Amino acid sequence: MIGVKSNLTGLVSPTLTCAISGEEIDDFSKANAEWVEVLGLDGQYITVREPVAVLKKFSFKHQLASLFNLNKDIGEKLRWQPLDVFLIQLCLGGKLDYEEALRKAELLSRV
Repeated sequence: MIGVKSNLTGLVSPTLTCAISGEEIDDFSKANAEWVEVLGLDGQYITVREPVAVLKKFSFKHQLASLFNLNKDIGEKLRWQPLDVFLIQLCLGGKLDYEEALRKAELLSRV
């Protein structure tokens, strides 16, 4: 789950919580992005359940199957990727301009 928090200086940042435990994920390398795919008619996998963040210590197949209500009869499969890698690829796929984001963050920090 995605949330927002602010610190004592008023800066606001996004937060992610584990979909199983509800704990805040403070180190993305200790979590996975988990989702469900099914094989489409064209032979390509299609994402049928949106990705969620799950701490690795809670990332067990039986818990994830229950969380997603996995239906193996229609060929649904659990997929995962380390959360830190998933978020980087998400940003790159969205054409995020890292340098521009840094400039805007610097400008906002002066306000």
